Amino acid sequence: MVTIKQYTERKAKGVCTACGAHPPVEGTLACEKCTKSAKEYYERHKAERVAAAAKYREKHLQRYKELQKKYKISRVASGTCIVCGKRPAVEGIQRCEPCRIKQNETGTANNLKRKEKIWAHYFNGESKCQPHKELQGIDSPDFDLRILEMHHLNGDGATHKRKLFLQNGVSTPYYSNLIKLGFPPLDIISVCPTCHRILELQKHTVKHI
Repeated sequence: MVTIKQYTERKAKGVCTACGAHPPVEGTLACEKCTKSAKEYYERHKAERVAAAAKYREKHLQRYKELQKKYKISRVASGTCIVCGKRPAVEGIQRCEPCRIKQNETGTANNLKRKEKIWAHYFNGESKCQPHKELQGIDSPDFDLRILEMHHLNGDGATHKRKLFLQNGVSTPYYSNLIKLGFPPLDIISVCPTCHRILELQKHTVKHI
């Protein structure tokens, strides 16, 4: 365990703050060996750390929310990024550019993981457009899962989403709700954007006839 005194002295000398024996990697305070060792340690214990953090957060949820609100108000007032609290926030988004980019990338990756679970359950993991041949006259290719969409055959997609939000008491993303509720039965098909648009146009055409 590195003491505060050792940490301060090593940092001042320009050596690794962990071992004190080697120069740090550029832009960090630890040498290459210590950085690698730390990453391996955190990777080995990642699952238990995530579980412990979730358990602590659940136990102290109200206090956690109050602190988050307090930090956010303070950071917004000072024009600081509400995520890291270190860099100036970009005007209009309350986050600095590095945090904005990181959150977007993390959000996209997490959403794709949720989508994979949804498609695995409802569509046997197939990344195809189910009405493709009927609507466009050709067999469906294997689409990039990121562009596929869900189409509610009863035309009640918006209603179903609102119902799920009300059940959970929060406006959680749709895929997250489906997973939390254990994949409830749905009358849905997997569609590409083009076929989805065709189906929507057909629905509205029928309504106005």
